[in-house]
Amino acid sequence: MIGYLQAHWRGQHHVGWSLFVNGVAAYALGALLFAGLLLERPPPPPIAVALSVALLLGVFVWSWVGMVRSAVRTLRDGQAHWGWKAVAMLALVLVAVFIVAAASDISTIWSQIE
Repeated sequence: MIGYLQAHWRGQHHVGWSLFVNGVAAYALGALLFAGLLLERPPPPPIAVALSVALLLGVFVWSWVGMVRSAVRTLRDGQAHWGWKAVAMLALVLVAVFIVAAASDISTIWSQIE
């Protein structure tokens, strides 16, 4: 398990796997956690929210770093098929979108809790 996490962090997974498995899994985890925090009544204590958000940000950063490193490795590979290079570009764009969405979601959670 640790080896898998390290390989993704280093960008050693194939760009397709990195994006469609690790990226989607992290996003799904985040969506479930954010929905749970927003729907919980009464609202959870701020420390629980802070710990949940910190854990989730750790998962997101792991996912994003691995996706970016894998995409860059694919783009630099002169032997890579153009289709995989297109997936690598998509991964880079989606990482930017995910970062903006995560910032927005965290802001929404904090405003609901206060």
